[in-house]
Amino acid sequence: MYQGVRPEDDILVVEDDADLRETLVELLRANGYRSVGVENGKKALDYLSTSNVPSLILLDLMMPEMNGWQFRIEQKKNPAICGTPVVVLSADDSPQAAAIDADLYVKKPIDLSVLLSNIEHTLRDSQARRVAQAERMVSLGTLAAGIAHEINNPLAYVLANLEYLNNHATDFVLPERREEVNNVLSEATDGAERIRSVIQQVNVFSADDSEERRPLDLRVAIESAVKIAFNEIRHRARLVRDYHDVPFVLASEGRLTQVFTNLLVNAAQAIPEGNAASHAIRVSTRTADEDGRAVIEITDTGSGIPPQLVGRIFEPFFTTKRPGSGTGLGLSICYGIIHSCGGEITVQSELGRGSTFRVTLPSAGAHASHVPDRPHEVLPPSRRARLLVIDDEPAILRAVARSLKREHDVVTEESGHDALERLREDRDFDLILCDLMMPTLSGSDLYEAVRTNYPGIERRFVFMTGGVFTDRAKDFLNAVDNACIAKPLELSRLNALIADSVAERARHAE
Repeated sequence: MYQGVRPEDDILVVEDDADLRETLVELLRANGYRSVGVENGKKALDYLSTSNVPSLILLDLMMPEMNGWQFRIEQKKNPAICGTPVVVLSADDSPQAAAIDADLYVKKPIDLSVLLSNIEHTLRDSQARRVAQAERMVSLGTLAAGIAHEINNPLAYVLANLEYLNNHATDFVLPERREEVNNVLSEATDGAERIRSVIQQVNVFSADDSEERRPLDLRVAIESAVKIAFNEIRHRARLVRDYHDVPFVLASEGRLTQVFTNLLVNAAQAIPEGNAASHAIRVSTRTADEDGRAVIEITDTGSGIPPQLVGRIFEPFFTTKRPGSGTGLGLSICYGIIHSCGGEITVQSELGRGSTFRVTLPSAGAHASHVPDRPHEVLPPSRRARLLVIDDEPAILRAVARSLKREHDVVTEESGHDALERLREDRDFDLILCDLMMPTLSGSDLYEAVRTNYPGIERRFVFMTGGVFTDRAKDFLNAVDNACIAKPLELSRLNALIADSVAERARHAE
């Protein structure tokens, strides 16, 4: 057996010479491969329509009924098998033969030992390409998180300044220009909010697998996924929501958003463009009568999945899409995420009529009682609060101070070191709003220094971040109880934290 051969590799031999076909099949089996032989291209297509897709195809060119060129044309049309590597076997070494565009061309008569070596290298190259594609996906996720962080920082002060202008434009705009200025501010704010929404979805989608699970309203994750996938959906189908009450589930919002986004995009891509009014993608939720679990179904009116492929769609690297259109990892990742939550994901499909993917998740049960239920109206603090704001972006400091200074006393520092110096002399702050990702002395390092030197003060920290994309930052936030708010900051959320902080200090003072 050749080194590196995997017993799970299937090889289909397509050769009209019965003796050579039998020899190749036996040779491959003797070297650890599973192998089947057929006598021409038509028989190969028939076999592939009812069997698992092989890891590699050995293909003769000159065959009766359907030759190798004709088979390759049909193979490339079929998304289920178009990516399967092909090694051509032929005595024809003309330019026309080479034009078949195979992964490898082996000239007859065949040196069997050389052929085995070529097969192994072709399979390794195919696997390496799939792994490289998976690694690129991971890299893209990291890149997306980094870009989101860099966008969120300037967006934070753009939105804060727009909110300030919206609230106080009457103070310095002539009455006859107020309507025009209000329209300009409204349009600018709308554009910035759209950017915020996109970046929030990027952050959710690129969240790390280790993201903490919490009791979650499934509709939050579903609606986030709808926003991400809607551009793909709207040209192909109507989106129908059929939401019924479901229990909270214990899960990561980011991971479930990833699952539902993948299912929605797949549903859309199963439907041809150009006739959206005649097609529908239905998203429904309900509670299972028998065990109280949450059930989510995504149903499309698309092309459906061939019966022989339904059992393979959750396999890693298996895809029914054309090369370059899919990695074959999406559904396998979905499968892993749902099973890690104690749930199930299944599919029912009818060729030509569409598919239904069903996700079933256990109820969060008693954990659901820990879901925060803040009232929509946030009462102002009972007194003027004193705040320390720490960020290495001066524009963010100015914007936050400008937004809060009418109601509160705001002190700002541009680095963790400067903040630590300030806290040595002055610790009378109701709330310490601290950027997490800062050079030299990060927010987590500052927190640890304060906890060591001024115990109790660290409880007043609230962290703000444009994106948590380092393992150290993620581990830190999972380890502490302090709140963390995302940039761009929501003023209502910040005011709620200020009110809580003032109330907490008042209780301790009694």
